[in-house]
Amino acid sequence: MGDIILLQNMTRKRAYLKGEIDARERQLGLLWDDLETVDRMICLVNAGTDPNAIKGIRPHMTMPGFRQGELTRLIFSVLRQANAPLLVHEIAERVAARKDVEISSDLRTRVRGCVGRLTREGRLQKIGKPRTVRWTLPK
Repeated sequence: MGDIILLQNMTRKRAYLKGEIDARERQLGLLWDDLETVDRMICLVNAGTDPNAIKGIRPHMTMPGFRQGELTRLIFSVLRQANAPLLVHEIAERVAARKDVEISSDLRTRVRGCVGRLTREGRLQKIGKPRTVRWTLPK
């Protein structure tokens, strides 16, 4: 009996995933069509231009309720007021409290990514070993 239920659930999950893939492939096809149209227009305006030489710009994914750079500013503000280095989830909780938003896994992920980027840039200092890593402002 348990195997039948498991099989039904896995079949349903696969059907949802396949449907999502099909929808994204259709959307991707439309984007490729738009790109070809723009490439043709570029060649009409300037025949010597190679559209394939134009590099793509990665879209920025913004978080609802946060303006450009606001998360970084909030992280710095939280760390400035902290008495000791903080864990990622502590930083995320304090950012959520300041912004008066609900703590979510998306917010934790964004804070983790932002803290990692700021550490690579040398703007934050990483203290500790994996699973107990804490962050602080550099001295």
